[in-house]
Formats: sequence, structure tokens, C-alpha cells
Amino acid sequence: MHFNRQTLILTIIFGCSFILLTYSTSQMNLTYDSREYLHAAESFQSEGKLLTTSGESFTNWAPLFPLILSTFDGDLQVYRYFNLLCYLSLCWGMMLLIRHFIQNKRMQIMCAIWLTFATPILMQFNFLWSEPLFITFLVFKILLLLHFQMTSRPIYLYGLAALGVLICLQRYAGLFLIPAFALALFDFNKPNRTSLLRGLFYGIASVLPTLIWIGLHYQQKGTGFSAFATNLFTSFFPNLFRSYYQDIFFSWFLPSKLVFQLGQFYLLAVLIILVVVWIKTKLRLTRDQFFLLTISITYYLFLLLIDYSPVNDKVKGFSYLSDLERYLVVLYIPILLLLFSVIDQKLDQMRAFQRQVLFAVLVIWSLYPITRAIKNSIDWRNYPSLVKVDPVSVAFPPTGQQHTAPLAVRHVPQGMSDFR
Repeated sequence: MHFNRQTLILTIIFGCSFILLTYSTSQMNLTYDSREYLHAAESFQSEGKLLTTSGESFTNWAPLFPLILSTFDGDLQVYRYFNLLCYLSLCWGMMLLIRHFIQNKRMQIMCAIWLTFATPILMQFNFLWSEPLFITFLVFKILLLLHFQMTSRPIYLYGLAALGVLICLQRYAGLFLIPAFALALFDFNKPNRTSLLRGLFYGIASVLPTLIWIGLHYQQKGTGFSAFATNLFTSFFPNLFRSYYQDIFFSWFLPSKLVFQLGQFYLLAVLIILVVVWIKTKLRLTRDQFFLLTISITYYLFLLLIDYSPVNDKVKGFSYLSDLERYLVVLYIPILLLLFSVIDQKLDQMRAFQRQVLFAVLVIWSLYPITRAIKNSIDWRNYPSLVKVDPVSVAFPPTGQQHTAPLAVRHVPQGMSDFR
């Protein structure tokens, strides 16, 4: 990437976000999931097995993250440096994607602000969770796919498969992304045996290690794959008609008080607007834009299919949706890139006055993610560490699922406050 004035501006924006993250993560914040990760890492060091705090096989979470934690020998300060390095890598990857998808320089700056001062992303890096590496893997998978589509070099395909293995072993949600990438590798314009085998190779190579892990360890618990698929029909349809995920999605753009329990209506309004815009402007997505859309839709549908937390939890306030935000944050970068790239694509069709109004609105609107990120970063810095409380207190129950703690005692990241 040629270093010029525009690159310098983008680097400064990402640098400000990095400074904010460094401030808020003076010590890594811990939750119930963090405690399970750390215990599994410790048990692997001492016994060579990944075990939960209750002594059971570590099957409710993917195995890669505790294995990585085990290399830090329990030193959270060392992990903090690793976490910051991971964020720098993510920023670099996002900058490359911005330069690829968006041509207008002012639009690149706007997109950079929305990506770097994104509370959903910064939240993941403020807690000892598996999402930071997962999101970083996703960004570099997208970059590798773009390079493969431009060059057809096998090295990029092998890199995609390797990252596919890692992203699935990092979080089971990685399995939801594999179909989208496999479809992207298949050439629908010129379908042939080569592109079909390419997609199959990538898909099978990516999911096989994780499926073997799930099968072996669930068999040890005597449940086979049944426990992994129990909530198939009890999840999808109830989730489809709930507004939880829609509430979270629109809180990325508007204060939560304006969207809580109204997400379905916002979604309906947006769909109507998109249909009208598509008819009037004859909008056509590029191949790369369509891929971002495919990632988003595929992941979201699989998420509705397998996630049972909205079914089990009676959500009383927006702050209790923090677990669900962790699942949905995977879509933030693809959706923001798609949104800004589509606007960028239509800039040439606008009059000068219309462009000026558009940029003015975006500048004012960008104050929302900036102020939100700063406020939440201050909250995260003051988050009560696990070290400061009884590790077996109600805030961090030693047993039970990560998102089924009683609402009366459930501990929620302060970043999930009413300010959202």
C-alpha cells in the first residue's frame, strides 16, 4: 500500500482508536466465559486436557482460544500486549479493505471512523474473550479471498483453508461463515468442475477438524451430536420473530433508547427503503459487494438457527443483550463496508449539492460512534475485575451456561449501558 497523505489520515484515525483501547485495557476485563477460558488453559498446562471449572470436558466452547492462553502461563499482562497486537493487525486489515471497497477519499475517512470507533468491536477487545482473534481472522479471510479472485493463485486458496480451520476452532460460529466463502469460490458465471472442487476442498478442509473435535468430545459426554443440534427448530422460528438482534443492529447507528424492542419495525422500514432505492436507481452490486452481503445473510440465518439464548432469557432491558452482541458483532465490518461502498458507488450520480449534504450528514452522524466509544471505554476501564471479587460469587457462577445466569444476578459489561 503506497504511503501518501490519505494513508496518513487513515493511520491517524486508527491510531486514535488504538490509544483509546490501550487506555481502557489497562487490565483485561474478565467475565464468566473468561474464567472458563482461563481454567481450561490451566488444566491443559497441568493435565493436558481442556476442562471446565466443573471438571467436565471443554465442549461448550471451541478449543483454540484456551490453547493460545495456555502459552501465556496465566500472565494477563502478556495477553494484554497480545490483544493490542491483534487489534493493530485488525486495523491494518480494515484499512486495506477500506482502500479496496471505497474509492472516494472522504468516504474512506467516514468509513474508517465508523470502523475504528465501533463500540461493538472495541467491546470484544476490552474483555478476555475469543472474539478479537475471530474477527481478525475474518478480516484476513476476506482479504485472501479478494486476492485469490484477482490472481487465482493456489497459495491464497490454501491460506483461506488454513484460516478456515483456525476460525472454526476459535469459535464454533466460524462454521456459519464457511458456506459463504465456499459459495464465493464457486464461479456461478462460468460453472465448471474446477470451481466446484475448489469450493468443496475449502469447505471440507475448514470444518473437518472442528467437526472431529465436537464429535469426539460430545461422545465423551454421551450425547454425540444431539446436544449440538438440540435447539434447531426451537430456536430459528422464535428468534425470527423476536427483535433482539434487530435491536442490537440498529443500536450501532442510533441510541438504544430509540431502538429497544422496535428493531423489527426499523428493519421493515429499511427493507422498504432499499426496495424503493433499488427500483429507482437500478442498483447493482459488484461481485465483492455481493460477497459481503452473502457473508452477512448466511451468518445471520445460521445464528438464528442455532442460538437459543433469546428463547431461554426473558430480556428486561437493553443491557441484557450483551451476549447477543458478541454473536452479532461478526457482521459489523462486512455490513459497514457494504454500506459505505454502495454509497461510494453512487456518488458520481449525485449533484455537487447532494454530495455536500450527504457528507455533512455523515460527519454529524459520526459523532455518535465516537462519543459512544469514548464513554464506554471509560466504563470498561472501571469494570470490576474478577480479581477484585469472589470468583465463586453470583457475578461469576461456577456452573451453568454463559448466557443463562439469572437476571437478578447476571453481570453485564458496563459498556452495555443505557448510553448505547
